[in-house]
Amino acid sequence: MKLSRGLLSFATAALLAATSSILAIAPATAAAPYRPQDMAAGILVQYQPGSSPFSESGDLRANAAAGVRLSYDSAIGLGWYALDFDRPIDANSAFEIANRVDASDGVLAADVNLILRTTPASTPLKPSTAPVKPTSTLKPATAVLTARAANSFDKANPLIPRIKLSWKAPSNLGGGKLVGYRIEQSDDLGSSWAPLVKNTGSNATVLYVNQNLVVGLKGYFRVRAITSMGVSTKLGAPSGIASATPTTIPQIPVLNFTTASAAKSTITWKRQSLEQRGGLPVTYVVTAKAAGQQPLTCETTGNSCELVGLVSGLSYSLTLIAKNANGSSGERLPFTANDPQIDKQWHLNSTNGINVNAAWKRSNGEANIVVAVIDSGITNHPDLVGQTVPGYDFVSDAATSGDGDGRDADPSDPGDGDARTPSSWHGTHVAGLIAAASNTVGGVGVAPGVKVQMLRALGTDGGESKDLAAAISWAAGIDIPGVPRNVTPARVINMSLGTDSPQRCDAATQSAVEAVKALGVTMVTAAGNTGSDAFWSYPGNCFGTINVGATGFHGDRAWYSNKGLGVDISAPGGDSRNFTGAPEGTSGRIYSTSNDGKLTVGEATYAYQEGTSMAAPILAGVVALMYSVEPTLNFDEVWKILKSTVTPFAPGTVCAQGVGTDFQLCGAGIVNAGAAVEAAIALR
Repeated sequence: MKLSRGLLSFATAALLAATSSILAIAPATAAAPYRPQDMAAGILVQYQPGSSPFSESGDLRANAAAGVRLSYDSAIGLGWYALDFDRPIDANSAFEIANRVDASDGVLAADVNLILRTTPASTPLKPSTAPVKPTSTLKPATAVLTARAANSFDKANPLIPRIKLSWKAPSNLGGGKLVGYRIEQSDDLGSSWAPLVKNTGSNATVLYVNQNLVVGLKGYFRVRAITSMGVSTKLGAPSGIASATPTTIPQIPVLNFTTASAAKSTITWKRQSLEQRGGLPVTYVVTAKAAGQQPLTCETTGNSCELVGLVSGLSYSLTLIAKNANGSSGERLPFTANDPQIDKQWHLNSTNGINVNAAWKRSNGEANIVVAVIDSGITNHPDLVGQTVPGYDFVSDAATSGDGDGRDADPSDPGDGDARTPSSWHGTHVAGLIAAASNTVGGVGVAPGVKVQMLRALGTDGGESKDLAAAISWAAGIDIPGVPRNVTPARVINMSLGTDSPQRCDAATQSAVEAVKALGVTMVTAAGNTGSDAFWSYPGNCFGTINVGATGFHGDRAWYSNKGLGVDISAPGGDSRNFTGAPEGTSGRIYSTSNDGKLTVGEATYAYQEGTSMAAPILAGVVALMYSVEPTLNFDEVWKILKSTVTPFAPGTVCAQGVGTDFQLCGAGIVNAGAAVEAAIALR
């Protein structure tokens, strides 16, 4: 593509949370003007299939066209590579360089990777120390012997898959001491391996695994001994491949309707996937009950059943139970959250909330549905314990990562504050809005039954488009060179981040969005908080995302929310300038999980924030509920349902003006969880 000028990086997530406080409300103020250094970090280049960034001599092929010296940085997936400049280069010059590279042989596209700087890194780099040489040479241990894997159904946790791994210690430890075992996993019959457990830290030769497993899908495993001598550590030869297929009880099926009143009635329910069936053959039992009547039942292996003998005029209640060799799913009961602070969460069920109670009658989310949150990372919190699957830290710049290194498997948030501004704990707040557990503590997420996958793309100084593009692809299960495979790909991706200055979607990010959309994944973005045209807010302006504006307690556009044709739909985001009647103490803001640390991590707590950063995950939670009742949905079907089931803006509101025309300000309406879930059930 030929490039037009625009800013391609993204600012800190705090720009999308207009104001925040820890269990206290301060007067809202507009975000301070953000003045990025107009300098480029490098360029992003996509090569033709089969082409490499390097020539036969080992030089970067782009150097000749660029006219400046480039250095290889990283692969970011889908044939894209990040190349760094050897010295700071202004943005205008960087675009000219990218244009020259774009026109060179073997290149499909090129773009600029700009970086925004806000503050210096708040955490110094970890000091390095020279290793002490051992007195003798440590050799790797020989292969672990007779590795075996077996399905190990756990009656205490019947919906969580579990595999039992067992093996024998290697016959030769290479002169070292055994300090544990590494468990490696493959999902493609052993052509590639990724660590499942880096070090068991034990000499035990039996391990029960309940993470990164897919019900009904055979998993492949191998074991390697870890030995040490002095400060040296060696990884031993791998064992043979062991495989097993995990199973569970079935998930609770979803009825297409809940009552019957005819003498003969056919009952239907959503067809279940192999995973939903617990990986085993399933029998379904339908029971109809009416006062004073004997229960009527029918049994089938299909997804419909005919009840005969119903008494005309009586109202029957229906129950549907699925059972397999491991046991029964049990009867679906309406979900009721029992969290003590739910009254503060007006966004869930108030007049201008999302009508989540109606959705919870059908599902509060299934554990096999994963929502990726690309943000600042996560902190430990009792409302998020057990609510996550392994994520990744994609912040590649060690100097601004805040955790002392580049990309790694730990998406923890070290804090993004400085002497002027406390840390935002933004990713923790967003994660709680999606999937905070219903556990008699604090509040609850929109979809407490689903899992969140944290992907860190924001460091202490914001982030770079190269890291965002890589995180998007990896979230959906697309391989990124040098990064372990994501074995729990997301169905929904939330991005509550953006810029406060007009810019377009860059080519690398757009490429990732299109690839993810083709996989049936729904991407949700925040429309931005500058009160301007959302069309120019990156990455929400990438084609293939659902861009969410924010409304307040009264159902009208929040004072900060971006507007216009770039907004697809709205969701509650809070409005501290118009909150009369909102729950006491909230000032119309959105309540969720947080941390009380000023700069570095402190204790788990809760906070009120407002912004399109809050509106986006609330909508993402609704999409996760839709996937929970109909896993085969694709992006286009999700958007069609959301658009057709909104709660209309109230007459007389700013948002009600121009709906359905080129002058609409807030999108199609406010998301309605109950109506969206019912429409998803009725789709097939």
